[in-house]
Amino acid sequence: MGCDQAQWKEQDPKTKDEVTDAAVAKLRTAVGGSLSVDAVIAADEATISEAISKVGLWRRKTQYIKQTVDELCSLPGVGPKMAFLALQVAWQL
Repeated sequence: MGCDQAQWKEQDPKTKDEVTDAAVAKLRTAVGGSLSVDAVIAADEATISEAISKVGLWRRKTQYIKQTVDELCSLPGVGPKMAFLALQVAWQL
């Protein structure tokens, strides 16, 4: 599925959109105002955990975010922007 179809993909039924939006806003603030892959990588797990603690499965998502971005960026041709898009589209993180 391409990014153009991501909006039609079924969302995580455990977390309401309003909760996700609040968590993303809190995470953006926690990492310095700009939600970028570099900012998330630089943040410690406690900062991420605190920001997304209202989202379902937040403990696992905190671990996955840091681990997965590092792993994706290690692939040839994959940079921070593509890694972040992959997290959003493929895994809804």
